[in-house]
Amino acid sequence: MLLLSRSLLLILVTEPESLIKEVEALGTDYTTVSVYWYPRKETGDDEITGYTLQYRLLPDPDDVDDAANDTTTRLNFDADTLTHDLENLEEGALYQVVVYANTSNGMDGGSDSVFITVGKDAVGSPKLGTYISLSIEYKPIFCYNRQVYVGLPHTT
Repeated sequence: MLLLSRSLLLILVTEPESLIKEVEALGTDYTTVSVYWYPRKETGDDEITGYTLQYRLLPDPDDVDDAANDTTTRLNFDADTLTHDLENLEEGALYQVVVYANTSNGMDGGSDSVFITVGKDAVGSPKLGTYISLSIEYKPIFCYNRQVYVGLPHTT
């Protein structure tokens, strides 16, 4: 009797959940962004000893030569620091920001990526001396005889 056997060894590798719960980026002017990160309250056996903020200028997809200029910057902070200003960013360029928690066991897998762009076209608070004009026209919506109308009803 011949017994054939097939076996399958499946090894599942999962990335551990980041110790960083959330990352926010708020533009302060045309070339500066304040990055804030929030650690999880429950860190298990891993005590956070510091943070690493990594940001990189993403290459312009329309510029083939720009792909070779991929630059990544890593900044290290102590465990009490939860914010940093990224200054002198290139206007109109796209940046990717990731924050890592450092523990006695090493660096965690990192936060979700945050993508930022700075520049004059970015929405922000108006500066002193800037005047904004806004015109609003109200048109009520009403329903009559299962018909929807925008504006005031016309009577005949």
